[in-house]
Amino acid sequence: MAQENVVPGSLYIYAPNKWAPIIFTFGFTISGLFHLWQCHRYKCFKLMWLHIACCIMFTIGFATREYGAFNYMDSDANLAVYIVSTCMIYMAPPILELANYHILGHVLYYIPYHSPMHPGRVFTTFGMLSTIVEVMNALGVSNLANHKLPESRRKTGEILMKASLIVQVGVLLLFCVLAAIFQRRCVRDGIWTRRVSVPLWTLYISTFLILIRCVYRIVEHFGFSSLGPESLKDGEEISYILRYEWFSMF
Repeated sequence: MAQENVVPGSLYIYAPNKWAPIIFTFGFTISGLFHLWQCHRYKCFKLMWLHIACCIMFTIGFATREYGAFNYMDSDANLAVYIVSTCMIYMAPPILELANYHILGHVLYYIPYHSPMHPGRVFTTFGMLSTIVEVMNALGVSNLANHKLPESRRKTGEILMKASLIVQVGVLLLFCVLAAIFQRRCVRDGIWTRRVSVPLWTLYISTFLILIRCVYRIVEHFGFSSLGPESLKDGEEISYILRYEWFSMF
């Protein structure tokens, strides 16, 4: 039972699903093209370019994941594709967070006297925090995904990944507190209009989904780091979160 769904020699532990990456690749491609059309029509490229960048990263990540679905056994070529896929999929959500911070800054400019901080500093402050998260994320996943690196390098990557995810959760919660204070002030003074409420609720939903992803990744990485080499080899003590792909796709 412990070895259920575990494929010895697989870079992913299991045999990856061959249809899910196609669906996600198609979805993010369409989303990216739609954002590009919006930028052209509404002349809002400065506001929306981060969304396009996020779609491009997800598209590359899931396209290479589709290749990995057919070539998942350990080899130098397959490992390179696996690293690219993992890096793109893991690094895209912080870019989407940065897009949320950018949009919140513009919303705060709409009613600046209710903003908890200067609207112009929202993007720069949270952007700096996101840059720190993204650098730790990139260094962590690139070292952790390559099992041919020395154990010390992989341990460093593991620590960086865990730290980046925990910091990311903290930044997300700080962002929600900032938005909630602004919302409370607007409601208090009776200026809770659709031009303010719709963008804020959209940001709340987006942030909530990213937060769920962060919590899952934290559980995943702490669960993975607790496994020994023998557990990874024969499938013993590997949790359902690591053994079944649909958790990570969710």
